[in-house]
Amino acid sequence: MSLQERLLRESDLTLKKVAEFLRASEASKHQIESVKSASEVHEIQKNRDKNSKGTASYTKNSDSDTVFNCQKYGKEHKKLKCPAYGKICSKCKRKNHFAAVCKTVKKNYRSVNKLENDNSPNSGMNLFIDSVTEQVNNDMLIVNSLDSMWFKKIDVENNMIEFKLDTGAEINVLPLSVYKSMCLPLKCALSKTNITLVSYGNFKLNPEGELILNCSVNQYHKVPLKFVVVVNVSSRPILGLSACQKLNLIKKIEQVETISKDSIMDQYSEVFKGLVNKPTEWVNSLVIVEKTNGKLRICLDPRNLNKAIKREHYVIPSVDEIISRLEGKQCFSVLDLKEGFWQVPLDKDSAELCIFNSPFGCYKFNRLPFGICSAPEVFQKKNQKLFGDIKGVEIYFDDLIIAGENKEEHDKILVEVLERAKENNIKFNPNKFQFRIEEVKYMGLLVSKDGIKADPSHVRAINEIEKPTSKNDIKRLLGMVNFLSKFIPNVSAVTSPLRVLLKKDIEFQWNHEQETSFEKIKRLISSTPVLKVFNDSLPITIQCDSSKDGLGACLLQEGHPVSFASRSLTDCEKNYAQIEKELLAIVFSFEKYHNLVYGHKVLVESDHQPLTSIAQKPIGKITTRLMRMLLKLLKYDFTIKYVPGSQMYLADTLSRASMKETGGDDPEMLNVVHSVSKLLPMSESRFKQFQKATEEDKELQMLSEYFKKGWPEKKVVQRNLLPYYKVRNYLYCIDGLVFLNDKIIVPTILRQDMLMLIHEAHLGITKCKSRARELMYWPGISRDIEDLINKCSICEKFQKSQTKEPLENHELPSRPFQRIGIDNMYLNNTDYLVIIDYYSKWIEISKIDNKSSEEIICKLEVVFARFGIPETIICDNVPFNSYQFRNFGKEWDIEIVFISPHHSQSNGMVEKAVGISKADFKKAFEDNRRPAIGLLEYRNTPISGLGLSPAQLMFNRRLRTKSPISNKLLNPELFKDVNIKLLRRQQTQKHYYDRSSKILNELKPGVKIVVQKVKTKIWEPAVVLSKTKTPRSYKIKTLYGRVLERNRKFLRLSKVNHKSYNDSVLDTLPDVTQVVSTPPQNVMSTDSQTSISTRSGRNIKRPNHLKDYVCY
Repeated sequence: MSLQERLLRESDLTLKKVAEFLRASEASKHQIESVKSASEVHEIQKNRDKNSKGTASYTKNSDSDTVFNCQKYGKEHKKLKCPAYGKICSKCKRKNHFAAVCKTVKKNYRSVNKLENDNSPNSGMNLFIDSVTEQVNNDMLIVNSLDSMWFKKIDVENNMIEFKLDTGAEINVLPLSVYKSMCLPLKCALSKTNITLVSYGNFKLNPEGELILNCSVNQYHKVPLKFVVVVNVSSRPILGLSACQKLNLIKKIEQVETISKDSIMDQYSEVFKGLVNKPTEWVNSLVIVEKTNGKLRICLDPRNLNKAIKREHYVIPSVDEIISRLEGKQCFSVLDLKEGFWQVPLDKDSAELCIFNSPFGCYKFNRLPFGICSAPEVFQKKNQKLFGDIKGVEIYFDDLIIAGENKEEHDKILVEVLERAKENNIKFNPNKFQFRIEEVKYMGLLVSKDGIKADPSHVRAINEIEKPTSKNDIKRLLGMVNFLSKFIPNVSAVTSPLRVLLKKDIEFQWNHEQETSFEKIKRLISSTPVLKVFNDSLPITIQCDSSKDGLGACLLQEGHPVSFASRSLTDCEKNYAQIEKELLAIVFSFEKYHNLVYGHKVLVESDHQPLTSIAQKPIGKITTRLMRMLLKLLKYDFTIKYVPGSQMYLADTLSRASMKETGGDDPEMLNVVHSVSKLLPMSESRFKQFQKATEEDKELQMLSEYFKKGWPEKKVVQRNLLPYYKVRNYLYCIDGLVFLNDKIIVPTILRQDMLMLIHEAHLGITKCKSRARELMYWPGISRDIEDLINKCSICEKFQKSQTKEPLENHELPSRPFQRIGIDNMYLNNTDYLVIIDYYSKWIEISKIDNKSSEEIICKLEVVFARFGIPETIICDNVPFNSYQFRNFGKEWDIEIVFISPHHSQSNGMVEKAVGISKADFKKAFEDNRRPAIGLLEYRNTPISGLGLSPAQLMFNRRLRTKSPISNKLLNPELFKDVNIKLLRRQQTQKHYYDRSSKILNELKPGVKIVVQKVKTKIWEPAVVLSKTKTPRSYKIKTLYGRVLERNRKFLRLSKVNHKSYNDSVLDTLPDVTQVVSTPPQNVMSTDSQTSISTRSGRNIKRPNHLKDYVCY
């Protein structure tokens, strides 16, 4: 009873009495809460039964409403009305509870529950102990052996006692027998305690008392600890969690061990230098590169960031400006800033844009990373600010040149630069330090006391070009000359001796005339006016190419060559894939011309078209070797343009006639090759299996041969290798395996095994293809995956239902009651017959006593007497497919159309009528009225999209209802164009329905299929027998000999080779559903029922409930 109700029952209620009642109620509430809180503490301290959920306790109030003391809400609430339901906890982010009662921070109850000690002498405390004794009952399972326990000998008041270390206990337990055996001083006497120990199974132990003892272990001496002495216990003493921590016997272990994380930080210290753990809205892609010494280097892929950066425009000094200030100098030094960009600190806003994810959280660069498009200008501005005011110092990005008229002046400037660098923590690269020399290379020129002159290395590649040894070599050389012909005077006369050798009837012979012409051509190309001095104000173009033996590059400005470069490939580089060689040529050209192109936009011309798309991909999405090369190019601003090889005269000639010297093997490139095979996710045995299969695979061995010697023309390539021709630029061989990018090419003999591994979990075609594309490759892998899954019996059995077919409308009737649909409706233990007119949508409902054909025919006769006999009846097979109902149709001259079994959409009109009728009846019963009112209103309501009601379509007039209406509206009227409106409405419905439909092919007799079970949705094997008169329906025969009729929606072509599909096997199966050849004369008589014989001769009698039907 509520307090308000209790007060209202008082007859002589006064204000004073109300105040007394309220005070008493408030006091009793506080007492109840104190009792409840005590019980709740007690409840927390005992282990919950594993089978008990314990999410709420139940109480009954005075109004008999069920009230929950809900642990999800923290308060009481009524049943099924928890305010916490559906809410998300702010602590653990899980649903259906609040943070105030969240238990995620609470650990599972260990040996002793964690409780706050109440120091009040009158307070009691229940502490749970996991195991006090080592002795257990015979019916209990011993889980922990002595070997797995944790023991430690401790000096307790000069007594060596062996304790069991229990990190789950918060109290120290000392058996009484051990206590008596100890020699303790008089001050260590037992005192009373109010602590109650609760062991596993909620068995309570009353301690004898408690005392404080000094304990010593290792370097910890005389640490006072409280012990509880227990009687009748023969176990070892227990040292709890708090005592273990005080004596430093245990350490808290995190999810990632501190030592492991520190060792990673130490090993890869450079990765985490200058990084701050702070979240941000902008996250860049991270590329992790392993160095040759095993250390890591982190890089950003800032190409997306570069699109959003507003580039800072700072005036970069031109070559002419710097060179003009170096005139008259006698002594020079060149300093190169070590990892120059990393010496530029970022402000707070800029650092927020350079964030990336790592295994240890979210970090950001606090210093300028490589690849930022505005980095050169920022770097130049910073260096100019630091060293620009020192006379005799010229700065060009990361190169500082110090020039003095004599050594004393030079040394003075150098000392000032080094002191300035020390003050600002600037580091220089000692390996690139050119100290106090009279001639120095700077910005592509040679600077000396005699003045400025061109660097001979720019034309060395031309001067050392090998002379032609065949007609093809002469064609390439003349192609280069023709490309520069507009800059060479009298070029025709100079090249005439070489062109003579190209005639068909002339044998190739290299004579003095050809040698003279060749030397003259080299001299003309490597001097003015052909060769031009670099001008940083003009656009820069680099033309580079790779052949099977060398690299070639040429720097061009306005069509004039500025510098030529070439080198031979190392033995390792000759094994690169062609796309890797082409990108290597670009890297070579940029490293060669770094002083000329750094900080400028460069157009790179290449005859390898795949490079244009590779350069646009995220760096982490390409092969490791290409990734390493692109990382080297991050600091340059360039665009790759595809130029056909027939127009790459300069670079092509230089690469094929390259200088003999090589760049030496790049150890980083060697490391990438090693890591590709090292990081393959396969065991050693699988790796050897692939190696052996690849060695025995003729197709892959021929690929390896093409890879080493170069691909021939497409028309010469073997037919079985043509699929590889399109991807030839991405193929490479490592450790006896063939790769396409990072995907291994599977040998023929292992492909079936790999297919089974991919499809081991029976995922769908799309997911299996996606998974396979990440791991492996062979020509036709997608087709093989499709064939495997299509022939998988398990996948076929559990595949999803087919997409619906386009809507096939019934022929539109031209008048009311020409075509009707009928069906049974069951509601509230009563059967009804529902009839709907396909023209007017008029619904008739008749109550039937049973579903027999006689009862249904009787109701239909009454309706036909009212509206006339229809031409067509559309109905289900059951219960209307009986002999008596068919005979009724013949007698009344009615065509009866049966829909496909289990496909109610075929008679969607009557299904809709059943739904409308059920809804009307349910609402009527709930409202205590007769359903006829709802049926009348339906018949008088205009049809959506038509504007006319069923009554108007049926009788050309409205029906009078309880609603007021004028006589004029009740008068009959003739409606025109009704059929046109009905047809338009039907076409609109079909248009929207067909948008998500799919046409299914017609099935021929004898075709192997699978049929879907209606209830379980499982597909089972079957064979098509024939097509029925019902649209899209077929007669099929299952593996068990059953003959069924099913809609095309439930039938699917099968590619699985089921053994039972064999016709001979099907013929031997018993046909348990033989068709009745002669209908019984009296369908109601049980004597006329046909018996069915099985193959063994046993007679099967048809059940009584099927006596009115013909079975198939």
